[in-house]
Amino acid sequence: MNPLIVVFQLLGQNFYSRPRAENQPIRDNLKLLPELLSWPNEEKIAKQISRLPELDLDELEYQFSVLFEGQGEMPCPPWGSVYLDKDNIVFGESTAQYRTFLRDNGLEINSAMKEPEDQFGLMMLALSQLLEKGDAEAGMELITEHLMPWGKRYLELLANNEASQYYAILAEITQDLFDSLQSEFEYKVAEKTLYL
Repeated sequence: MNPLIVVFQLLGQNFYSRPRAENQPIRDNLKLLPELLSWPNEEKIAKQISRLPELDLDELEYQFSVLFEGQGEMPCPPWGSVYLDKDNIVFGESTAQYRTFLRDNGLEINSAMKEPEDQFGLMMLALSQLLEKGDAEAGMELITEHLMPWGKRYLELLANNEASQYYAILAEITQDLFDSLQSEFEYKVAEKTLYL
């Protein structure tokens, strides 16, 4: 399997899956990230991975809940429409556009939770599915039109959050990934107005 697909799956699962004992392997496998790809700065990625704090499951689950589900005000909502809709709503117009993109490309997102398909981790998992199908063109469209127009801002907020060093480091690694992909493939991300 293409290592990039594995990286998208691994990071996507960590951004989407609530920490539980049964999905410990998706957290343990983060240590493989430095060797999976030819990173422009492999030492930096290895250092970031080494900085991931050892947290007990309850603490990590609490941090996940604060950042990805909300307990009061969410410091960095993980849904694209919150950034792209002037009223900061979920299931906004951008969600409908993304849903059409998924349908047009034969992808169906079956989330265990009733939430918008434009959740950051879910979008990375959809990207891995497109690449697994060999559809690099649709994968590039997902990145440039649907994910990274707001994803850079989301990762910036997540990297600077005060609730979780663990997820802040994952955000830094993920931004490094997209920076290196943009440098390698020289793609242009669509410019869209952000409201958060």
